[in-house]
Amino acid sequence: MATGDRRIAAAIIVGCSRCDRRELTVPSDSYRYYCLDGTGELHGAAWFHARDDDDAIALIKAKHPDSQCEIWQHRRLVACLMPELRSV
Repeated sequence: MATGDRRIAAAIIVGCSRCDRRELTVPSDSYRYYCLDGTGELHGAAWFHARDDDDAIALIKAKHPDSQCEIWQHRRLVACLMPELRSV
């Protein structure tokens, strides 16, 4: 990596019952989100890239406006988003 490059890779071990454990490299500007439905069941989770925390929050608010979501960057909780209330 170049001296001025702030992207630092982190190794993550991924495993499941039907596959071998394997190692993935995730850049430090990667975030992940988890969204719950109205009953508290997980209905969405994925890795995504954002420039910074504000960008990450805006992306998930736009993608899941009716869901309760958590945004994480590695072990750091970035935000807990609640569904937007809409008037009828």
